[in-house]
Amino acid sequence: MAYNKKQNYFVEAERLYVVEGMNLDDIAARINISTRSLSDWKKEGEWERKKAALLAQKNAFHEELYDFSRVLLRRIKTDIENGDDPSTGQLYTLTNLLNSIGKVKVYEDQKESEKPKTENIDKKQRLMASIEEIIGA
Repeated sequence: MAYNKKQNYFVEAERLYVVEGMNLDDIAARINISTRSLSDWKKEGEWERKKAALLAQKNAFHEELYDFSRVLLRRIKTDIENGDDPSTGQLYTLTNLLNSIGKVKVYEDQKESEKPKTENIDKKQRLMASIEEIIGA
C-alpha cells in the first residue's frame, strides 16, 4: 500500500511543498499521508533544494523585470528632458511592464502572505521610492 500511495501522491505532495509552499503537516492532512512518510519523500526528492531553486528563479525574474522597467523609464525621462518625444514603442512597452509588475506584485503578495507584513511593505516602499526617484516626484 505504501508504494501505491507514494506512486499516487508523491508528485502532488512535492508540488504542494515546493510550489505552493505548504508545510508537511498541512500536506499530510490534505492528502492523508503521514508526516513521517512526507519527511522521507522530502529528503529523497530533494524538495528543499528544489524549493530554494524555484524561489531563486522567481526572484531573479522579478529583479530583471524591475531593472528593465527602471532603465526604460530613465530613457523615456531623458527623452522628455531633452525635448524629444519618447518612442511609441517605449511607451507601449513601459505600460505593459508596469501592468505586469502590478500582476507580479499581487502574485508575490499572495505567495508571501506567510512572511511578516513589514517585509512586504518594505518591498513595496522600495519599489515606489525607486519609481518616484526616476520620475522626479
